[in-house]
Amino acid sequence: MTIEIPKGQRNKYQIDHESGRIYLDRYLYTSMVYPTDYGFIDDTLGEDGDPLDAMVLLPEPVYPGVLVKSRPVGMFRMTDEAGGDDKVLCVPAGDVRWDHIKDIDDVPGSNWMRSNTSFRSTRRWSRASS
Repeated sequence: MTIEIPKGQRNKYQIDHESGRIYLDRYLYTSMVYPTDYGFIDDTLGEDGDPLDAMVLLPEPVYPGVLVKSRPVGMFRMTDEAGGDDKVLCVPAGDVRWDHIKDIDDVPGSNWMRSNTSFRSTRRWSRASS
């Protein structure tokens, strides 16, 4: 997946898929920060016409534009004003510290809560079935 927004940021960056350039879309004027590194899964297409949104649980944030080899463990089925806006929850691929995570139920409670509560103020979500 490609990272657009590092964990802990209030800046919302986006990658222009035509030029490949990263731009500042807006600043979040709330106390919310991105709880995980956030971006998209390359070569996919979501209901909104953009690549599927994804979050990856990393111990430290990485820079926008960085490609992180990751594997999905679950999905947040979400909607916004435009319709379906699902988020895929991932862990780093090939990192033995995450090998035991096979499903969203395996994600430690603190990471699970931080990952989903940050979107409650702006999105409606429901858990995807296995």
